[in-house]
Amino acid sequence: MARRTATDFINEVRDNAGGETSETLSDTRILRMVNEEYKIMCAKWAFPQLKDAETVTTVSGTVAYELTEADILQVEDVLDTTNGLYLLPISEYQYNTYTQGVPADTTGNPVYWFISGVGANGRFEITFYPTPDGAYSISVGYYEFTELVTSPSATSPIIPIQFDNVIVNRASAQALRMVGNHDAAYRFLLGANEMEEQIRKSIHATSFTPIKPRSGFFVRY
Repeated sequence: MARRTATDFINEVRDNAGGETSETLSDTRILRMVNEEYKIMCAKWAFPQLKDAETVTTVSGTVAYELTEADILQVEDVLDTTNGLYLLPISEYQYNTYTQGVPADTTGNPVYWFISGVGANGRFEITFYPTPDGAYSISVGYYEFTELVTSPSATSPIIPIQFDNVIVNRASAQALRMVGNHDAAYRFLLGANEMEEQIRKSIHATSFTPIKPRSGFFVRY
């Protein structure tokens, strides 16, 4: 059996919501619910299938750089490939402390990084310290999210297949709340949580760092 596509998710959620017509519950709205729940699973579990990276080439005197990927869930690691050095994450508070009273022309090869907001195009902006004094190739590794679509062809999730039913049940709970059936919505949500708990017990480490749900920024297990 082929894996569920975006269209399959829409049809199942509609069935679970009592067969609501598209006039009361459109395909577009259901797909949005599915993608919201898919995104939650991706952000919560940080699956290795979601990992990607891009290279930032620094410019002397420029401290902040907007990344090109629009749908980043979390920046995970930053590597200066020019010097073979992993940069350390810091907070904005730490950055401000480091730069307090430091001469404006203090530069060097970057050692630290933090996400300093978004750039002009609304994408993640990363700031380095010290301010780069030249061209360094910085590989920024992150987890990204790609929405399911129905056109031009229906796409499928890339996370482990056992989470498909969790997405269906959680999206169904959203749909049922929307049509006013809160009791059924609650039952679907409980079912989704139970499924996810069983899946958690069945997932085994495939590398030295096991996959586990996150509870905060840079939590390691």
